[in-house]
Amino acid sequence: MTLKARRTTLIILVVLFLIAGPAMIFYANGWRLDFKKFRIVQIGGIFLKDFPTGAELKINGGLADNSFKKFLSGTLVNNLLPGDYSLAIEKDGYYSWTRTIGVQPATVAETKVVL
Repeated sequence: MTLKARRTTLIILVVLFLIAGPAMIFYANGWRLDFKKFRIVQIGGIFLKDFPTGAELKINGGLADNSFKKFLSGTLVNNLLPGDYSLAIEKDGYYSWTRTIGVQPATVAETKVVL
């Protein structure tokens, strides 16, 4: 490898480090790029305490991941951009529950659900 190729490679790697390093730190601290408004915002979340357990949770029509259920006494949905979200909880033999909840930056909105 020639001296010019090594210098070019070093410059490219330093530039990538200077860009990727702060980007990873911002991402780890909860900052995301909102592509709809093209701005950087902090994420939030929703915590639901539901009764009975085992109900199906939908957010804006899509099924939400409920993998944290074994560790919490409810359902935590995180990595949500600020805004209003339509929640629907359904379980066979119970009335369905529907509500719109606003998510604020760097906060977790909490609600209790009884079907």
